Amino acid sequence: HNPARPAEIVGEAPAADLAQLDAAVAAAQAAAPGWRALDIGERVTKVAAAAAAAGEQLKERDGARLYTSEHGKVLSEAGFEIDTASVLAAVVGSMAQSALAPEQIDPNAPYPRLHYEPYGVAALVIPFNWPMAVMMTKLTSALTAGNTAVVKLPPTVPLAALQLGAALAAALPPGVVNVLTGPGIELSQALVTHPGIDVISLTGGPATGRAVMAAAAPRLTPVLLELGRSEEHT
Repeated sequence: HNPARPAEIVGEAPAADLAQLDAAVAAAQAAAPGWRALDIGERVTKVAAAAAAAGEQLKERDGARLYTSEHGKVLSEAGFEIDTASVLAAVVGSMAQSALAPEQIDPNAPYPRLHYEPYGVAALVIPFNWPMAVMMTKLTSALTAGNTAVVKLPPTVPLAALQLGAALAAALPPGVVNVLTGPGIELSQALVTHPGIDVISLTGGPATGRAVMAAAAPRLTPVLLELGRSEEHT
């Protein structure tokens, strides 16, 4: 619904069920060995190219206007976020490539070896306020490090982000990127407690962060949190 005109229906989005969540995680798990086997430079190049192509596709479909209609942002800011999303992929990818580059290590030092290891499958829970930019930042960070991903979009603004995520997924090997959406909190809860998830990244409010930490505790799943002062829709 358009937040400026609540009676106006902007569009319809799919509501993923638990079987589809299982399928998304399984696809990410199946794609993980091949993706992590790539050199980091190859991953950065592939992600940056996919993000640029996805951003262009969204602009060709007038994605900024769709995003404004479902979100309420002014059109100029919506367009800015879509443009920024593809730029972020290149910037974050370049930073990751520098940070994860092999280091020169003294073989005579007590600990002569340094080895970077991907987590595996990353669950990325996206907020309402900047879904495009945050999704691209989280995805670029996860993918360039060698992880595959399952993204959970905010239920109130899924339409443009689904188009961006679908275009990005189509430009990468099958299963590397998987994007889900659905109303309520059940899908997010099932995602962060799923046994196939190896790391969780959440942007949201403090109460949601506490709930995710509690859900991750039984399996000691690593959790990365960016929390605001007030609750966000996740």
